Formats: sequence, structure tokens, C-alpha cells
Amino acid sequence: SANYTIVQPTNLVADITAKSVTISGLTVSNKEYDRTTVGVISGEPILNGIVSGEESGVSLTGSLMATFDTFNVGTNKSVLINGVSLSGPASANYVIEPLLVTASITKKSVTIDSPSVADKNYDGNSVALLSGTLIGVISLDSVGLNLSAIFNDSQVGENKPVTSTSTIAGANVSNYLLIQPQGLTASIFG
Repeated sequence: SANYTIVQPTNLVADITAKSVTISGLTVSNKEYDRTTVGVISGEPILNGIVSGEESGVSLTGSLMATFDTFNVGTNKSVLINGVSLSGPASANYVIEPLLVTASITKKSVTIDSPSVADKNYDGNSVALLSGTLIGVISLDSVGLNLSAIFNDSQVGENKPVTSTSTIAGANVSNYLLIQPQGLTASIFG
């Protein structure tokens, strides 16, 4: 090597790209269907991946928001947590990776308001005439009520137990659960 001299290259350039960092320590609660994609966040955000010695030079700023992928009912749905950015003297050296978590949206319960069963004369069958209106459907959703009910048997009797067999239908029915009324009675006269 003593016989040689190295001539260093000149005008060398390269980029230093921002280091990806992640947020942890956050969860999103399961919720009942409400026709929104808004989620409720719990926990304290923890910033991961900051180079040693720069922790005090990078912090989170802004308000965390959670957004479900859709507002429809489902289990283990993707939820994006965002709304924050990095601040501080070393923040330009970092970029936040999107935080995706999972949570579920459960069906919204709807009920039959003022359910009433009409008395009837004996006709040999157990079909009952139920009336009432559907309550609990969120505005803009298309969900209708199909009323139906049956007596416990077709025989003559007063204050006979009646079971609602009503159903719901419509474009948004998959987001709802019908709670059947209990304690219905009516009479079959001879």
C-alpha cells in the first residue's frame, strides 16, 4: 500500500429519508350501530422508533380520531387512528405510519311500540292479529316491520298467551335486531 495514493471521489450525494415511527398503546371500543364511522379511543399513545437521544425532540400534536372502514355492522372491522402529527426540533427526521386496529359494530336493537293483540272469534287456527309500530330505527335507514303473531293454541279461551313472530326487512335490516314484545295476551271467543 505504501506504493499507492488514493484519490477520493468528489461530488458524492445521497438522501437521508425520514425514519418511520409507529404509535402504540391505543385501542378502539366496540360500539352499537349508529350509522357513523366514529370510534371511541382509549389508552395513552406511545411513540415507537425514535432514535436514541432524540426522544425529547419529537412529540405528538393534534387530536386522535378513530374511523371505522364503514358504518355497517361487523366483527373485527378495520379502524384507522389518525389526527396527530409530529412536532419538535427533530420531528422532520420522522414520519408516522398509519395505525390500524380492529373493533366491532354490533346490531342496534329495535322494538315494537305499543304492541296489542286483537281478540277474535274461534276459527280453528292460532293466527293472531298484532298491531304496533317499529321504534329505534335511525333516520335515513330503510327498515320496515312485518307484524305477525300466534296464539299458544287455537282453542277458545280468555287472555291466552300470544307470541310475536314479527320480522323486520329493508335495505339496512342487517344492522338491526328486533326485540320481540313479551307478555302478550288476547282472547278467542266461541
